[in-house]
Amino acid sequence: MHSPFTVGLAVLGLSSVAAVVVAYRLGPQGPPENRPVQQIVTRIDDVIFPNRQVDLQALTRSEEIIRVATGREPPDNPKVSLVLETARRIFDAELVYVQDKAGVVVSCTQYEGGKSLTGNSYAFRPYFVSALQGKETVYPAMGVTTRQRGLYFSSPIVQGERGTVGVLVVKASLDRVDAILQAAREPVFLVSPDGVVFASNQKDLLFHYVKPMTALELERIKASQQFADQELLPFPNLFAGRQSAQFKGGRWSVSRRPILSDWTIVALSKGEPAYVVNKATVFTVGGAVVALLGIIVALASVIRAREKAEDALRESEHSLRIYREHLEVLVERRTTELREAKETAEAATEAKSTFLASMSHELRTPLNAILGYAQLLTHRVADLESRDNLQRIHRAGEHLLGLINHVLSLSKIEAGKLSLEFQPFSTELFFKSIEDLTRIRAVAKGLDFHLVVVEPFPQALVGDPLKLRQVLVNLLGNAMKFTRQGSVSLRVERTGPGVRFTVRDTGAGMSAEEVAGLFQAFQQTQSGLEAAEGTGLGLHISQSMVRLMGGVIQVESEVGRGSTFRFEIPMAEARVPSVEAEPPALELLADHPSLRMLVVDDVEDNRTLLVRMLSAMGMEVRAAEDGESALALWEAWQPQAVWMDLRMPGMDGNEAVRRLRVRETELGRPRTVVIALTASVLDMEERDPLQEARFDDLVAKPFPESVLMDMLHRHCGVGISRSAPRPPVLTESEMAPRIEVLDPAWVRALDQALLVGDRAEAQDLIDLMPDRPLADSFALQLKEFQFQALRLLIASRRSHA
Repeated sequence: MHSPFTVGLAVLGLSSVAAVVVAYRLGPQGPPENRPVQQIVTRIDDVIFPNRQVDLQALTRSEEIIRVATGREPPDNPKVSLVLETARRIFDAELVYVQDKAGVVVSCTQYEGGKSLTGNSYAFRPYFVSALQGKETVYPAMGVTTRQRGLYFSSPIVQGERGTVGVLVVKASLDRVDAILQAAREPVFLVSPDGVVFASNQKDLLFHYVKPMTALELERIKASQQFADQELLPFPNLFAGRQSAQFKGGRWSVSRRPILSDWTIVALSKGEPAYVVNKATVFTVGGAVVALLGIIVALASVIRAREKAEDALRESEHSLRIYREHLEVLVERRTTELREAKETAEAATEAKSTFLASMSHELRTPLNAILGYAQLLTHRVADLESRDNLQRIHRAGEHLLGLINHVLSLSKIEAGKLSLEFQPFSTELFFKSIEDLTRIRAVAKGLDFHLVVVEPFPQALVGDPLKLRQVLVNLLGNAMKFTRQGSVSLRVERTGPGVRFTVRDTGAGMSAEEVAGLFQAFQQTQSGLEAAEGTGLGLHISQSMVRLMGGVIQVESEVGRGSTFRFEIPMAEARVPSVEAEPPALELLADHPSLRMLVVDDVEDNRTLLVRMLSAMGMEVRAAEDGESALALWEAWQPQAVWMDLRMPGMDGNEAVRRLRVRETELGRPRTVVIALTASVLDMEERDPLQEARFDDLVAKPFPESVLMDMLHRHCGVGISRSAPRPPVLTESEMAPRIEVLDPAWVRALDQALLVGDRAEAQDLIDLMPDRPLADSFALQLKEFQFQALRLLIASRRSHA
């Protein structure tokens, strides 16, 4: 026999079925499956948000952006235009612009044929109001001016105690969001908080509102200009809260997920829950009575079962709580490990940067002596062979200095301290300097070199010419190094707001594996290893600099077929800067006074070098090897100027000059000129401590004599004369036709003089040349001991003689 509970349970089951059927008859069976709509939300989040807000905050700290927001620089000046255009490329955005505190756009990237938002006020936009209050915002809207849909990312521009001084805005296109929605198989909509369709794979429903809206509500939306002047039309079939909707002749289930704070993704799926056709055939009054009796019979058993279920639930919750606590411990432990690993990595990078900076000091200190003594001896040696030897020592020292600077650049890159210094520069002079330097190397190796600047090209650009020059010289230098025959070329062309640089060679080329690791630090190709030159840092540093400028170096290469290096960076056009004449050589006037100079340096070689340099200039010089003896000598001897090394054991230069200034005030003496000397890159970059310590200036080691003369003139009033600038140099292409018409006998005589190193004879022959521009160009190379380069220049004429 069946127990009352079993019978009641059976009756209960039947009645429950009846009740459920009735419930289905009266409405849908609950929310539909939400997995597809959640996947859409996740994909959109991945497209919109990765690091964008963090990068935007970093951009607001740019000095150029702060200066234009506060009115210290004019709107759309070349420096801020380059920063904004670079940011636009990095963010892959439609527009990037700066608003001042009143909401007026003070600088903006261009759109649609060079148009700009500069001068327009968008103080009414919620993204501006929110950012002005210190909050980052993402605001979907239609451009009032551009009439294009977009996502407006805004971030406050903060300046110290002044607080928020403006707002930086990046407008991103909705193209990627549209693509995600378009890929959905069934209808999907991005709906605003007011119920307006802003994006959808159903294009005919854009700007329709999907819930009832009063005329007052429509007027409020129109006043906000969130959708510009776009007409909003009703589409009331997707009422908020409904789980099904009538759409295009059928019933659809509705799924919703929040996105972008109070916006919503709404997705439709075909079909809806089944309904009972006739509830009377399933659910009768008799059935209801039987169900009631079954419920009463089973009630006690249900209660007992519920108690057991509650006991099991409590036990499950207890286990879950233990598991959660264990999980929290694991998460905390992992977070701590990651934090410690991050701090360790940052400490290691900082330690390495400090080590490299300190090592540069140790390398620059003896290098200062090498270059300085070579320079000093060059003025005092008469015979040509000795002067040539000294020139070779000096060139080797300059090469070593270049390697040291490469390592320092690497330390700056890894420490995140590498920055750009924007300024307008003449493109003609810039490319001429690169052409002259590269052509000399090409001639020396017997290679053809071609520089092509595609017209029309701006006469002036805004950028960092020093870093750009370093990148191009490195790429061209590599091309020259690995090309034994054939040619090397540099092509430059304007590409809208950017400039594309292409370096090609006919050299050894590289395999795909070598190209893959080409930009890693200390990585060299097989050709590089065979050449036994360089450190493997040049391309790594160049790639970092190009990335900082807003581009990336791309490589195409094939073994035995040469290589092509190409990059494109945004560069704004500028007014042509005034061209200053080449700095003339400095010489002290013959009747200048002999001033008392105190040299303080703990390294004897450097101390003696500076003493000899200043003595040769007619100064009265004494020396000290540390801060304490320097103070004593200063007080007793009263020099007009002190040349103070910063890094010394015991009392360093900073402490010594602080005490000197205090003692100066106590004794009532006139101010002594104190010039800091340093071989440390850290001292060169951080000038504030020097100013606080009351130094008058700073000289970086190694330094030429001309720097000392300039300091004496600037701070001690010593008169100087400036020799006339050197005559202009002809390019190789300009020299070629002039060389062709030279007398063959004269060419052979000059070649012989150059071959044996007879500089005087070569100069006499050059003085006989009737072509004075060509003679001046030859004389300049002769002055710089470029004997082999001159021989190669006249080789073509000599071969025809």
